[in-house]
Amino acid sequence: MQLENAVEIYNSEHLNIKFDKNQELFIQEWNHNKELSTEEFRTELLVFKDLFSLHRPKYVLWLQEDFTTKLSLEDHLWIEEKVNVVCLSHGLEKCAFVIGKDLLAQMQVFKFFEEEQSCIEPRHFSGMEEALGWMIKNDEPVIENAKDFEIKFNGKTAEGKSQYTIETSSSNTEAVLKSFNNILSENTFLKNNSERYFSLTNREKQVFQLYANEVGIKKISEELFLSELTVRTHWRNVKKKLSIKSHADIANYKNAFNL
Repeated sequence: MQLENAVEIYNSEHLNIKFDKNQELFIQEWNHNKELSTEEFRTELLVFKDLFSLHRPKYVLWLQEDFTTKLSLEDHLWIEEKVNVVCLSHGLEKCAFVIGKDLLAQMQVFKFFEEEQSCIEPRHFSGMEEALGWMIKNDEPVIENAKDFEIKFNGKTAEGKSQYTIETSSSNTEAVLKSFNNILSENTFLKNNSERYFSLTNREKQVFQLYANEVGIKKISEELFLSELTVRTHWRNVKKKLSIKSHADIANYKNAFNL
Protein backbone atom coordinates (compact mmCIF):
# COMPACT_ATOMS: atom_id res chain seq x y z
CA MET A 1 0.00 0.00 0.00
CA GLN A 2 1.46 3.33 -1.05
CA LEU A 3 1.64 6.31 1.33
CA GLU A 4 3.00 8.84 -1.12
CA ASN A 5 0.67 11.55 0.21
CA ALA A 6 1.81 11.31 3.81
CA VAL A 7 3.06 14.74 4.91
CA GLU A 8 5.27 15.36 7.90
CA ILE A 9 3.43 17.55 10.40
CA TYR A 10 5.71 17.15 13.41
CA ASN A 11 9.30 16.14 14.01
CA SER A 12 11.17 16.42 17.30
CA GLU A 13 14.22 14.77 18.80
CA HIS A 14 12.02 11.86 19.85
CA LEU A 15 8.97 11.53 17.60
CA ASN A 16 7.99 11.97 13.96
CA ILE A 17 4.34 12.29 12.89
CA LYS A 18 3.02 12.12 9.32
CA PHE A 19 -0.53 12.70 8.11
CA ASP A 20 -2.02 11.12 4.99
CA LYS A 21 -5.15 13.17 4.40
CA ASN A 22 -6.40 10.92 1.58
CA GLN A 23 -6.24 7.82 3.79
CA GLU A 24 -7.26 9.74 6.94
CA LEU A 25 -4.20 8.22 8.59
CA PHE A 26 -1.67 9.31 11.22
CA ILE A 27 1.72 7.55 11.27
CA GLN A 28 4.00 7.92 14.28
CA GLU A 29 7.62 6.75 14.38
CA TRP A 30 10.14 7.09 17.19
CA ASN A 31 13.35 8.78 16.04
CA HIS A 32 15.83 6.84 18.18
CA ASN A 33 16.06 3.89 20.56
CA LYS A 34 16.70 5.98 23.66
CA GLU A 35 14.47 5.19 26.64
CA LEU A 36 12.48 8.33 27.38
CA SER A 37 11.80 9.80 30.79
CA THR A 38 8.18 9.98 31.93
CA GLU A 39 8.13 13.72 31.25
CA GLU A 40 9.63 13.35 27.76
CA PHE A 41 7.24 10.56 26.81
CA ARG A 42 4.13 12.34 28.09
CA THR A 43 5.13 15.58 26.38
CA GLU A 44 5.31 13.79 23.02
CA LEU A 45 1.98 12.05 23.61
CA LEU A 46 0.29 15.36 24.38
CA VAL A 47 1.64 16.80 21.11
CA PHE A 48 0.24 13.77 19.30
CA LYS A 49 -3.13 14.22 21.02
CA ASP A 50 -3.32 17.91 20.08
CA LEU A 51 -2.44 17.20 16.43
CA PHE A 52 -4.96 14.38 16.34
CA SER A 53 -7.64 16.71 17.71
CA LEU A 54 -6.79 19.22 14.97
CA HIS A 55 -6.70 16.83 11.97
CA ARG A 56 -9.06 14.10 13.26
CA PRO A 57 -7.89 11.07 11.26
CA LYS A 58 -9.77 7.78 11.39
CA TYR A 59 -6.66 5.61 11.66
CA VAL A 60 -3.51 5.69 13.78
CA LEU A 61 -0.38 3.63 13.11
CA TRP A 62 2.47 3.44 15.62
CA LEU A 63 5.78 2.22 14.18
CA GLN A 64 7.62 0.84 17.21
CA GLU A 65 10.91 -0.19 15.56
CA ASP A 66 12.96 1.98 17.93
CA PHE A 67 10.57 2.12 20.87
CA THR A 68 12.37 1.11 24.07
CA THR A 69 10.54 3.03 26.82
CA LYS A 70 9.20 0.70 29.53
CA LEU A 71 5.76 1.97 30.54
CA SER A 72 4.26 1.44 33.97
CA LEU A 73 0.58 0.82 34.68
CA GLU A 74 0.41 4.43 35.88
CA ASP A 75 1.75 5.56 32.48
CA HIS A 76 -0.84 3.50 30.64
CA LEU A 77 -3.68 4.82 32.77
CA TRP A 78 -2.47 8.36 32.07
CA ILE A 79 -2.42 7.60 28.31
CA GLU A 80 -5.92 6.17 28.55
CA GLU A 81 -7.31 9.30 30.21
CA LYS A 82 -5.31 12.02 28.45
CA VAL A 83 -4.91 10.54 24.97
CA ASN A 84 -7.04 7.50 24.12
CA VAL A 85 -10.34 8.90 25.38
CA VAL A 86 -9.75 12.19 23.57
CA CYS A 87 -8.81 10.51 20.28
CA LEU A 88 -11.84 8.24 20.41
CA SER A 89 -14.12 11.24 20.98
CA HIS A 90 -12.56 12.92 17.93
CA GLY A 91 -13.23 10.10 15.50
CA LEU A 92 -10.55 7.44 15.98
CA GLU A 93 -11.78 4.18 14.45
CA LYS A 94 -8.71 1.94 14.37
CA CYS A 95 -5.26 1.88 15.97
CA ALA A 96 -2.40 -0.48 15.17
CA PHE A 97 1.14 -1.08 16.41
CA VAL A 98 4.00 -2.49 14.35
CA ILE A 99 6.25 -4.17 16.90
CA GLY A 100 9.92 -3.28 17.23
CA LYS A 101 13.17 -4.83 18.35
CA ASP A 102 12.58 -4.29 22.07
CA LEU A 103 9.94 -6.94 22.61
CA LEU A 104 9.71 -6.33 26.36
CA ALA A 105 8.76 -2.70 25.77
CA GLN A 106 6.11 -3.82 23.28
CA MET A 107 4.91 -6.54 25.66
CA GLN A 108 4.01 -3.91 28.25
CA VAL A 109 1.87 -2.12 25.67
CA PHE A 110 0.22 -5.40 24.64
CA LYS A 111 -0.29 -6.45 28.27
CA PHE A 112 -2.20 -3.28 29.13
CA PHE A 113 -4.69 -3.63 26.29
CA GLU A 114 -4.98 -7.38 26.92
CA GLU A 115 -5.68 -7.16 30.65
CA GLU A 116 -7.11 -3.70 31.38
CA GLN A 117 -10.32 -2.02 30.27
CA SER A 118 -9.42 0.40 27.47
CA CYS A 119 -11.71 2.52 25.33
CA ILE A 120 -9.80 1.40 22.21
CA GLU A 121 -8.87 -2.05 20.90
CA PRO A 122 -5.60 -1.79 18.97
CA ARG A 123 -4.07 -4.60 16.93
CA HIS A 124 -0.43 -5.61 16.78
CA PHE A 125 1.44 -6.55 13.60
CA SER A 126 4.94 -7.48 12.52
CA GLY A 127 4.87 -5.30 9.39
CA MET A 128 3.38 -2.04 8.17
CA GLU A 129 1.67 -3.56 5.12
CA GLU A 130 -0.35 -5.96 7.27
CA ALA A 131 -1.28 -3.17 9.67
CA LEU A 132 -2.42 -0.83 6.89
CA GLY A 133 -4.33 -3.63 5.21
CA TRP A 134 -6.28 -4.27 8.40
CA MET A 135 -6.96 -0.59 9.10
CA ILE A 136 -7.79 0.77 5.66
CA LYS A 137 -8.84 -2.25 3.61
CA ASN A 138 -10.35 -4.34 6.46
CA ASP A 139 -8.05 -7.24 5.61
CA GLU A 140 -7.87 -9.74 8.45
CA PRO A 141 -4.52 -11.59 8.69
CA VAL A 142 -4.83 -15.31 8.05
CA ILE A 143 -3.94 -16.91 11.37
CA GLU A 144 -1.83 -20.02 10.94
CA ASN A 145 -1.26 -22.71 13.54
CA ALA A 146 0.50 -20.89 16.38
CA LYS A 147 2.30 -24.13 17.25
CA ASP A 148 4.11 -24.09 13.90
CA PHE A 149 7.26 -22.31 15.00
CA GLU A 150 10.94 -22.97 15.42
CA ILE A 151 13.19 -22.01 18.33
CA LYS A 152 16.91 -21.87 17.60
CA PHE A 153 19.80 -21.42 20.02
CA ASN A 154 22.26 -18.89 18.62
CA GLY A 155 25.00 -19.28 21.21
CA LYS A 156 26.22 -16.89 23.87
CA THR A 157 27.08 -13.22 23.67
CA ALA A 158 30.36 -11.71 24.84
CA GLU A 159 28.56 -10.91 28.12
CA GLY A 160 27.70 -14.59 28.61
CA LYS A 161 24.00 -14.25 27.82
CA SER A 162 22.25 -16.93 25.75
CA GLN A 163 20.57 -15.91 22.51
CA TYR A 164 17.53 -17.59 20.97
CA THR A 165 15.60 -16.98 17.75
CA ILE A 166 11.90 -17.78 17.33
CA GLU A 167 10.62 -18.16 13.78
CA THR A 168 6.90 -18.26 12.99
CA SER A 169 4.44 -16.84 10.46
CA SER A 170 4.12 -13.05 10.60
CA SER A 171 0.34 -13.51 10.81
CA ASN A 172 0.81 -15.06 14.27
CA THR A 173 2.19 -11.87 15.84
CA GLU A 174 -0.63 -11.35 18.34
CA ALA A 175 -0.73 -15.06 19.29
CA VAL A 176 3.01 -14.98 19.97
CA LEU A 177 2.71 -11.77 22.02
CA LYS A 178 -0.10 -13.36 24.03
CA SER A 179 2.04 -16.44 24.69
CA PHE A 180 4.97 -14.30 25.82
CA ASN A 181 2.65 -12.26 28.01
CA ASN A 182 1.40 -15.43 29.71
CA ILE A 183 4.96 -16.63 30.28
CA LEU A 184 6.08 -13.29 31.73
CA SER A 185 2.98 -13.08 33.93
CA GLU A 186 3.55 -16.59 35.26
CA ASN A 187 7.23 -15.87 35.85
CA THR A 188 6.40 -12.70 37.77
CA PHE A 189 3.76 -14.53 39.81
CA LEU A 190 6.22 -17.34 40.50
CA LYS A 191 8.90 -14.96 41.80
CA ASN A 192 6.42 -13.02 43.93
CA ASN A 193 4.76 -16.06 45.49
CA SER A 194 7.42 -18.78 45.76
CA GLU A 195 8.08 -18.13 49.44
CA ARG A 196 4.37 -18.43 50.22
CA TYR A 197 3.95 -21.62 48.23
CA PHE A 198 6.96 -23.35 49.77
CA SER A 199 5.69 -22.48 53.24
CA LEU A 200 2.99 -25.13 52.72
CA THR A 201 3.48 -28.50 54.36
CA ASN A 202 3.69 -31.54 52.08
CA ARG A 203 0.14 -32.53 53.02
CA GLU A 204 -1.16 -29.02 52.29
CA LYS A 205 0.54 -29.15 48.88
CA GLN A 206 -1.17 -32.47 48.15
CA VAL A 207 -4.56 -31.08 49.11
CA PHE A 208 -3.98 -27.92 47.11
CA GLN A 209 -2.87 -29.79 43.98
CA LEU A 210 -5.96 -31.97 44.02
CA TYR A 211 -8.29 -29.05 44.77
CA ALA A 212 -6.68 -26.94 42.04
CA ASN A 213 -7.45 -29.76 39.60
CA GLU A 214 -11.13 -29.67 40.57
CA VAL A 215 -11.12 -32.71 42.84
CA GLY A 216 -13.84 -32.33 45.50
CA ILE A 217 -13.31 -32.45 49.25
CA LYS A 218 -14.89 -35.90 49.58
CA LYS A 219 -12.74 -37.37 46.81
CA ILE A 220 -9.59 -35.77 48.28
CA SER A 221 -10.33 -37.34 51.65
CA GLU A 222 -10.66 -40.74 49.99
CA GLU A 223 -7.45 -40.40 47.96
CA LEU A 224 -5.35 -39.18 50.89
CA PHE A 225 -7.06 -41.37 53.50
CA LEU A 226 -8.06 -38.35 55.56
CA SER A 227 -11.35 -37.28 57.11
CA GLU A 228 -13.28 -34.57 55.32
CA LEU A 229 -12.86 -32.37 58.38
CA THR A 230 -9.07 -32.73 58.14
CA VAL A 231 -9.10 -31.93 54.40
CA ARG A 232 -11.19 -28.81 55.05
CA THR A 233 -8.73 -27.75 57.75
CA HIS A 234 -5.79 -28.20 55.36
CA TRP A 235 -7.61 -26.25 52.65
CA ARG A 236 -8.40 -23.44 55.07
CA ASN A 237 -4.70 -23.26 55.99
CA VAL A 238 -3.70 -23.24 52.32
CA LYS A 239 -6.02 -20.33 51.54
CA LYS A 240 -4.68 -18.36 54.49
CA LYS A 241 -0.99 -18.98 53.69
CA LEU A 242 -1.40 -18.20 49.98
CA SER A 243 -3.95 -15.37 50.42
CA ILE A 244 -6.33 -17.15 48.03
CA LYS A 245 -9.54 -15.20 47.57
CA SER A 246 -10.83 -16.36 44.19
CA HIS A 247 -10.70 -19.08 41.55
CA ALA A 248 -8.36 -16.81 39.59
CA ASP A 249 -5.83 -17.00 42.43
CA ILE A 250 -6.03 -20.79 42.36
CA ALA A 251 -5.51 -20.80 38.57
CA ASN A 252 -2.46 -18.53 38.92
CA TYR A 253 -0.81 -20.89 41.40
CA LYS A 254 -1.74 -23.91 39.31
CA ASN A 255 -0.16 -22.49 36.17
CA ALA A 256 2.91 -21.01 37.85
CA PHE A 257 3.79 -24.10 39.89
CA ASN A 258 2.61 -26.72 37.36
CA LEU A 259 0.11 -28.28 39.76
